[in-house]
Amino acid sequence: MLFLNELSCASESSESTMDECMAEFVELVRRARKKRRDTALVTPSPLKEMELGAGYHVRQWIDKRGNRERWRLLQSARNMSPVSAVLPESASGEVEYTHQGRSAEALGGAHLTDGLAVSLGTESGWRTPWVVVDRTQAVEDADGSLDLEKGTVDVRHAVTTAELDDHDEWLISSGLSGMTTGRQLWDARGDFFPNLRFLDRTKNDLEQLEGHRLRPVRDRLLELERATAEWLPEATHQPAWKSHVTPESSSRKSRCGFQDADGVTRTFDMHARFTPGAGRVHFRLVPEERVLEIAYIGSKL
Repeated sequence: MLFLNELSCASESSESTMDECMAEFVELVRRARKKRRDTALVTPSPLKEMELGAGYHVRQWIDKRGNRERWRLLQSARNMSPVSAVLPESASGEVEYTHQGRSAEALGGAHLTDGLAVSLGTESGWRTPWVVVDRTQAVEDADGSLDLEKGTVDVRHAVTTAELDDHDEWLISSGLSGMTTGRQLWDARGDFFPNLRFLDRTKNDLEQLEGHRLRPVRDRLLELERATAEWLPEATHQPAWKSHVTPESSSRKSRCGFQDADGVTRTFDMHARFTPGAGRVHFRLVPEERVLEIAYIGSKL
């Protein structure tokens, strides 16, 4: 989830400056959703009602030329508000976050949910991939009484796509760790692996995975996703792989034929390995679409 930092809004910046900040912000959300399609945007209050600068509201920004399409993109990000609506129930009244003496609801929300705080670039101080926030929380002493503990925490943060890129691995992998079955992995493939395409037959491969093999398969798919997302086919024949990837030997290549979605049998001899055992993820590259197509997940063919 992306938490819009309210401290970066309602600034004294001019309308033109806020327009520039909003264009930057929309591009940040667009890029986040490209990396992970289920990305949600959480705002302190309904986004359309928020104040961007002194007397300048989102409603006014929407009406300006060129902003209707940007607004539609923001709406597609499953807007939710207020921040408290997505926080753990146990957090209510037990923890408080502040930044430079000001209450920091969104920054705190991002920290509590292991999310990402996003800001408008109204001040240079926000242009950082991590923000240090003061936290006061109730802790239980040895005798059972509650005491207040004060300290600082680092909150994942972005204003531009440059800072977002620093959190690539988190953005793509967050949410995967809670999956316990191959069926869950199959159902979420479009959200977590937008640059991978799975043949229909791999649904059964994933559903048949033994529990101890689920995590290594997930890790290999995540590495393949990251490599494909960074790949520029016009510059390199293959992506920069994140783990050991090789083609099948010529003597075994005949075992790697699978019927593609269009009914044509193609060779999927490229493969990544996973353990325990001799696990394989067989795929082929489709450079004209910048896609990696997966045909088989299981034991060595």
